[in-house]
Amino acid sequence: MGQPRAQPPKASTAHTNGGRAKPIHRGRQATRLLKLHFALNAAPGGLTLEQLASAVDEPCSRRTLYRDLEHLQLIGAPLVNKDGVWRVVHPRRSQPPFTVDEALALGLAEELLAPLRHAWLAGPLARARAKVVAGLSPKARALSRDLTQTARAKLPAPALYDDKRAVFDALEEALQREHVLRIVHTSPGSAPKSRDVEPYALWYVAGRAYLISHCRSAGELRTFAVARIEHAEPLDEAFERDPGFDLEAFAAQSFGVYQGDVWRVELQLAPEVAHLPRERRFHPTQQVTPLASGGCKLTFEAAGLPEIAAWLAGFGGKVRVLAPPELRDAVRELHRAGLEASCASSRAELEA
Repeated sequence: MGQPRAQPPKASTAHTNGGRAKPIHRGRQATRLLKLHFALNAAPGGLTLEQLASAVDEPCSRRTLYRDLEHLQLIGAPLVNKDGVWRVVHPRRSQPPFTVDEALALGLAEELLAPLRHAWLAGPLARARAKVVAGLSPKARALSRDLTQTARAKLPAPALYDDKRAVFDALEEALQREHVLRIVHTSPGSAPKSRDVEPYALWYVAGRAYLISHCRSAGELRTFAVARIEHAEPLDEAFERDPGFDLEAFAAQSFGVYQGDVWRVELQLAPEVAHLPRERRFHPTQQVTPLASGGCKLTFEAAGLPEIAAWLAGFGGKVRVLAPPELRDAVRELHRAGLEASCASSRAELEA
């Protein structure tokens, strides 16, 4: 049961150049700021403006670099400029900058990112935790090790990425440089297909990584499971990222990873499962209304009817779909297909 995909918003414009509207691209500035931040923190002795321009690895004026450095200072980066050399100056502290519970929190975050240990996100987190632990006293480090036995993180059936290091490296490069990415992606039951995409973001959902990008062949935003990307190669072609794209809004729209039309979902939960929506947030828009029977009514607005239907089918009839009727039909079809498969299996066993 397919869903229409969400269309990327139209690019906004701020000024014109020769009569042509020129879009604002805040994403490109954010990428430059991140590169400047990494370069400065990796060079204790500081960097000249020319060295910083090389670290940015894209054409930009001295004025743009000065503006970016001033922006970093405004958001709290301890930067100083002495004799044309920019460097980070961390204030001295009389107390350790980190606490035991902060080390524990980072340890949990590292476990949550364990499926992505070959991706660029996991490395910085592991290094950050090592720095936090190194800043603790010996007794505090021992306490931190003991506390790791009081909390653990586990994800349901995370995807396997042991052979995806090269793919993640290519995604990182394309995302940071805002270059077009050529991927070879395979779908279940289909042959691998090459696509040129404009990468917008990595989306991490329930232990699985997804690439959100504008697919040139489809002409719309698409979500690709990284586990199904067999090969990825950044091309020597920059693209203009849509400034209207909002990752937070995009992620909040869907029930899982499916995008498309947003539906108002109304469910009636039996008393046996009515506690679940009070204990868990299945969707950011969910609302729970207690019923006199001991059950409850659960409502939310989300895209992705196939995922919602599959989720509801697992309740074994303890959840009744009130709306929309399309969702009710999808759940009924899942139960019908499952019953037919079970009956066919039973007949085969009897005939054997």
